[in-house]
Amino acid sequence: MTTLLGRDMDIAVIDTLLGDVGGDDALLLTGQPGVGKSALLDVSAQRARRYGYRVIRAAGTRLTTNVMYSVLSDVVRPGGDTLATLSGPLRDALQVVLGLGQGDTPTPLHAGNAVLAALAAQTTRHPIAVIIDDLQWIDPASALVLSFVGRRAGGHRLKFIAATDTVTGFWDGTRLPQHRIPPLADTTAAELVESHFPGLDVRTQRRLLAEAQGNPLALLELGRWTIGDGESAALASTGRWPALNEPLASMYAERIRALPAATREILLLAALNSGGELSILGIAAPGGVLSTLAPAERDGLVTIRTDGHTVDFCHPMIRTTVIGLAHDLERRRAHYALASALSGHPDREATHLAEATIGPDAHVAALLETAAHRSMANGDSLRALDLMIRSSRISVRSADRSRRMVYAATLRADVTGDLRAASETLAVALEDEPALTDSLAATVAAAHILLNAECDVDSAYGLLVAALTKHPGARDPADATLLDALHSLIVICWMRNGGENDWEPVDTAMAKMLPEPPVLLRLCRSGFGDPVRMDAALLCRVDVTVGELSGEYNPVEVIRTHIACVYLDRLPQCREALRRVVRDGRDGGAVALALSALVGSAVDDWHTGRWDEARAEVAEGVALSTRHGYRRYSFVLGDYIGALVATARGEAETSAAAAASLSEMASVTGAGIAATFAHHLRTLSASADGDFDRAYQHASAINTAGQLAPDNPHALWVLFDLVEAAVKTNRAEQARKHVDAMRRANIAELSSRLALIYTACAAMSGPDDGARASFEEALAIPGATRWQFDYARVQLAHAEHLRGMQSTAEASRYFNAALRTFEGLGAEPWVARATRGLRATHSTTYSWRGPAGPHLSARDREIAVLAAVGLTNREIGERLHISHRTVGGHLYRIFPLLGVTSRAALHEALDRLTNEQPKT
Repeated sequence: MTTLLGRDMDIAVIDTLLGDVGGDDALLLTGQPGVGKSALLDVSAQRARRYGYRVIRAAGTRLTTNVMYSVLSDVVRPGGDTLATLSGPLRDALQVVLGLGQGDTPTPLHAGNAVLAALAAQTTRHPIAVIIDDLQWIDPASALVLSFVGRRAGGHRLKFIAATDTVTGFWDGTRLPQHRIPPLADTTAAELVESHFPGLDVRTQRRLLAEAQGNPLALLELGRWTIGDGESAALASTGRWPALNEPLASMYAERIRALPAATREILLLAALNSGGELSILGIAAPGGVLSTLAPAERDGLVTIRTDGHTVDFCHPMIRTTVIGLAHDLERRRAHYALASALSGHPDREATHLAEATIGPDAHVAALLETAAHRSMANGDSLRALDLMIRSSRISVRSADRSRRMVYAATLRADVTGDLRAASETLAVALEDEPALTDSLAATVAAAHILLNAECDVDSAYGLLVAALTKHPGARDPADATLLDALHSLIVICWMRNGGENDWEPVDTAMAKMLPEPPVLLRLCRSGFGDPVRMDAALLCRVDVTVGELSGEYNPVEVIRTHIACVYLDRLPQCREALRRVVRDGRDGGAVALALSALVGSAVDDWHTGRWDEARAEVAEGVALSTRHGYRRYSFVLGDYIGALVATARGEAETSAAAAASLSEMASVTGAGIAATFAHHLRTLSASADGDFDRAYQHASAINTAGQLAPDNPHALWVLFDLVEAAVKTNRAEQARKHVDAMRRANIAELSSRLALIYTACAAMSGPDDGARASFEEALAIPGATRWQFDYARVQLAHAEHLRGMQSTAEASRYFNAALRTFEGLGAEPWVARATRGLRATHSTTYSWRGPAGPHLSARDREIAVLAAVGLTNREIGERLHISHRTVGGHLYRIFPLLGVTSRAALHEALDRLTNEQPKT
């Protein structure tokens, strides 16, 4: 039995018709061409046979539209005693209709009675289902007869099912029951595409879905074209579709060809003009635009918006068909007319000029290049790439063509996420213009490919440093190529994380810039390279720059800004901008930058205690990295950030495997940061196990106690671990020296998290008589509670100190407070440690754990509170930037944990838990 995706409700309507004796006996399926009506008629025939019907099928065709009674010979097949059972007048009429006898042509009413009688005579053994396709092509006489049969099928064991593209005109007046077949829902359309074209990349799939608008025929035909060759896929990814094949042409071509020539001309202009403004069409084709469009509007091909300023096609495939029916010369003329009309819109003008141009054109190529840079600044990376490639193709000079191709290769490697195409584009550019091989622009592209695909840090570093020394524009702070190179080199230096003079080329190049380097470059160099030594003025500038992200849509600028914030704990303020980049990547846009944004988002969620969200971001990022071949991001996300959560939750095997993988990667690729990551995991794992001597050794491998070495930003992430381990292993002097180094560097001025850490470290390493006040000061720092894991660890350290000072009642408060957070995070080793501390104070343990055992996470609590105050799932989702389905999943889990069955009971349950837990 045939199944159709997304058509369960439509099939149910057909089943009701076939199985219901007392209900309707006729059904008219309507819907746009290609929506699947014929497929549903096939299913109708199959199901009718299952119900015991004899099925009679017929269909209208364009060739017989004007042939009277042409379809009836398929409906009433002569044979047996069918004719013999009819009365004389009916038999005579039917013989004439079927071309079996001579006589006057019967009227449609007479013919209708004859056909109905003939069909009824055949139902003595089996009921009959008459199934007719393409009613719109049936001749008028047959249409009258079939509508008569459909209206009078009741009482004759007869069912009538037919399909038509439109119910305007004759069929609209038949009053037959109608069922409109809608386009496929978005999710179903995507499922159809994925099942037929599993290798289609995300951006092409989304373009295809947008163009087809749920029309199954369009989805399948356009999908077949996109997988034809690389050029087809490249065009499809930018929304430029093929010349029409027959299935696509059959949808709307006949109606379009029937329009007046002037209407077709202005429809072509409208189809090529993405904005649809009538004012632009009026300039491109002077005359009465509205009156010229009227025939197309009457035929349901276009609509004029109520504002009277814009024309819209009723379906995207109409636009595609209009373009496909036009000859190449007609399209070029239309593009040229639109370019002239769009002289005040330089980017659109350039696009139309390019389409109108035959052969190389330096002026148009330059316009396209400028438009590409503007598109990138506006956050449309795919359009920027498309424009730059088109610019290169019509360049006159070989040097210009290759230079533009090099830029396109850089976009593909570090923005849109197509490393293979980036390598191919770069190779073609350098083959065409070998002099560019050692240029800084080509080196930047090559470095991105090496870094992203192979994580070959040493080679990328060597190439960039060598190219920088030869770059002619080394002093110009506005040189975009120079800035790209330096921002790339900053990331590479961070990844090397070990060479004593690694950062010297960056500092030398920045020192040459006159009058000074751009602010964002300085922020990245200091914030990502050596945040410990960032001066107060530059730190203030970080906050100003982050505050400007709300209006920044260039994904490159967003990513560079967030890089400057990683070690300064400003990622929470970057999250909305990072979400934009991630969404664009999910839509197939700036995929590579979306990976970087996922890293930043996961780091923020690690620090702020949203560990489940961090794991989800890690999983998404690793899948995306694997799909696109970005090894650089897969190890940062999967082997490090994801493993941090696993380590803190006591997943020892996962942690050990990740650390081993990172150590191996560091030795193979030259990525010293991977070794640092491994030491961090082992430090945290040792702390979790209570092996503080091992924790001290690994933390010291990242940063020697008593100093904060230059260009070692990751030292800021193990400050607490190092001091705690030193104190626990009787290395009091090393602990004090490290705290002194923090004080001299003004670590507490960098962020509330680092202020919390510094003050707590001072409390742990200082005299006992001042420790209590220092711990209290640390826990009272504004904004410190945001950093949940760090805050709970400080509470735990404070509790352990109080217990040692015999202040057991006070200690129990802090043990309990820390325990609540650790349970919410699922930090099992620290849960055990806090629980042991509580038992030692002989105090009651208060827990967020439910009766079934799983912990109530921080996100669970957040959702429960919002639900308790009356917010809907959708409202909660919008506030927390998650889907309403995810909210529902959380609540499904929360209810049994809290022992409630409704939202109304949530408030009381939460109050009860809150009242049980002492405040700190």
